[in-house]
Amino acid sequence: MITQKGRFLIRHEEMDSDYLERFDFEKLEEKYQEIKAFYLFEGDLPIVRVYFIYSPEEFLFLTGRKFESWMSATVGDHSTINIFAPSMIEKYTTHKKESIFRTIAHELSHLFYGHSKFVNLPLFNEGIAEYHGDNHCDNKINFKLPTLIGGKDQKYDYGVGHLLVCSIMEYFREQGNIKLIQFLKQITKDMKENDIFELFKQNFGKDPDSLIKLKGGEKNGTRNCCNC
Repeated sequence: MITQKGRFLIRHEEMDSDYLERFDFEKLEEKYQEIKAFYLFEGDLPIVRVYFIYSPEEFLFLTGRKFESWMSATVGDHSTINIFAPSMIEKYTTHKKESIFRTIAHELSHLFYGHSKFVNLPLFNEGIAEYHGDNHCDNKINFKLPTLIGGKDQKYDYGVGHLLVCSIMEYFREQGNIKLIQFLKQITKDMKENDIFELFKQNFGKDPDSLIKLKGGEKNGTRNCCNC
């Protein structure tokens, strides 16, 4: 079945029709506009296609990725979100049905990041997406950031990325997203790690560890361990 709600086109089975009737699409539209404003995005995304997934095999077919239980959604080509259906999400994944709104917000952020044509820095791509799922973060770390690129450890990208983005937004407030988007626009594919750290300091006037410390995201004690 295909259901359209505003800018969202949802492919689903009949068993999830009642869920979609109860789903707050007005709130989702507000979240869409909030994310769009954060990215300083001009215009709109193409119609957002949401594919409800009903099995791990379908997840593999749609995403090309081996399914693991912590996964509940991914973005696809153009403006597509693949997400486990409300009727199946608790059967196959570690996520609750109540998390679907937050997850769609997370994936919408990825769509805006991609359509903004930023160089993919997983630390920021995931950090901003986590921020749009929850703009509060109490994560703490006991190490100096080894990378602003990310991409090697998904836990690092989610946890530290979220902490860093929240640190920026808390310190710079209404200017936080402006500074962040300006920073991302200056990143080029050939930039090295040290160049990105230096560009960060030029744009924000502080190094990332200092911003995290100001937020209270630094654990007491040693800072040479890589667990967050």
